[in-house]
Amino acid sequence: MEPITYLSKSLDAYAGRTELDAEAKKITADKGVLARILQSNVAELSGYELQEIETFIEGIEISQVPLTSETGQKSKTEAIIGMNTEDSVPGEGRITYDVRFYVCIPEKEHIKILLNIEIQNDFYPGYDLVPRGVFYCCRMISAQMDTEFTGEDYDGIKKVYSIWLCLNAPQIEADTVTSYSIMPKNIVGETDLERHRYDLLNVTLIGLNENSYQKKVTDLHGYLGTIFSQNLSSGEKIRILEQDYGVKPTKEVKEGLQKMKGLADWYEARGIERTTKDLLIRLLEQRGQVPEDLRHKIDAENDVGILRNWFQIGLEVSCMQEFLEKIS
Repeated sequence: MEPITYLSKSLDAYAGRTELDAEAKKITADKGVLARILQSNVAELSGYELQEIETFIEGIEISQVPLTSETGQKSKTEAIIGMNTEDSVPGEGRITYDVRFYVCIPEKEHIKILLNIEIQNDFYPGYDLVPRGVFYCCRMISAQMDTEFTGEDYDGIKKVYSIWLCLNAPQIEADTVTSYSIMPKNIVGETDLERHRYDLLNVTLIGLNENSYQKKVTDLHGYLGTIFSQNLSSGEKIRILEQDYGVKPTKEVKEGLQKMKGLADWYEARGIERTTKDLLIRLLEQRGQVPEDLRHKIDAENDVGILRNWFQIGLEVSCMQEFLEKIS
């Protein structure tokens, strides 16, 4: 059976997959988590303390999380206060970001940077992630027209970052950080290019897998690897975060870790149950035509122990009638 990894494609068949994704995004959108990601991946924030960076973060929005209460009022939680996670540019279609926000750095002439964080479960989704990241950056730039800059003043364009957390990266890509940006190259002669003229977008891929929390290649890999580990309980995660990284998770993060672990365990059990049912049906098809009422009976059975017992019986019998007699 294919291993069921945290937030893996194996869960796509289950309706609750969005719950797992939503919890992961809410944890990532916590200012304390964002500050750690930004400190080592946003050049403009190099040298700032984590607490300072948290104060720079504004306008966080999360996709696939309800933004209104039953009364229709917008949530007042700190993680849902500003930017829309959807970009809809005339003639360019619409895309939705996982987590989107901006930072304002008062000490550096009030620099404003727009960012998005993507949680990627599949490192090979059928296309290269880098061009997708570049596309997201380009959309974040084009969407600034008439808000951050105008057609008469392109100098107002704000720099954008698209940072991708690749949770199930293959071994060759795990425990890596790769950054892509625009760089000048003098082809003929030399010219003094000021950085702000071209340094307008950055795509960063952070490779993580189940062993990242143990290897701790960098503090960030160990920190994120702990948060997104499938093998650690929520209590173990909180203990490691406090002892190894000096982090006291907020109430919201603690609740999110508990929910993620519970959901992951439940979906893994469901995956084992579904796989056992599928294998049993395939086995019985080798013994003859499977009656519809038997298919329904197998599909309705949720006890994995009973399903495994039926599978063992299926291995021992030579025909469908014999199987039906033994389980009746």
